[in-house]
Amino acid sequence: GENYQYNISYLERDFLNGLVRKLFARPMVSVSGSHLVHLAVNRLGTKYVIHLINTAGQHANKNFYSYDEIPAVGPLTVRIRMNKPTRLMLQPENKPLSFSYEKGEVMVKLSGLRIHSMIVADEK
Repeated sequence: GENYQYNISYLERDFLNGLVRKLFARPMVSVSGSHLVHLAVNRLGTKYVIHLINTAGQHANKNFYSYDEIPAVGPLTVRIRMNKPTRLMLQPENKPLSFSYEKGEVMVKLSGLRIHSMIVADEK
């Protein structure tokens, strides 16, 4: 952890990601298009809520006390292993999302991510 914090190398992140992918070869949710998106997945009844969190910025820089802006990331492709949903909504934008579904996997494309958005997938 310290080496990554002080050197901020994508090589270490990719190395650890490779190890995790061997243990969890088929994650429930994956994002491509940026390495700067964190995921959190919740289930609420018949709905999945996938939080997409933009982590762009100089978080390890001790001389950075505040941000003028957080740069948007994307475009992004999000894949979700689940039964075919009746609909997908992007929140808090309250925007319906078009998606494709094949072999137990939803694929949705987002033009970008500013700070935080949620994909709400209704599995009713």
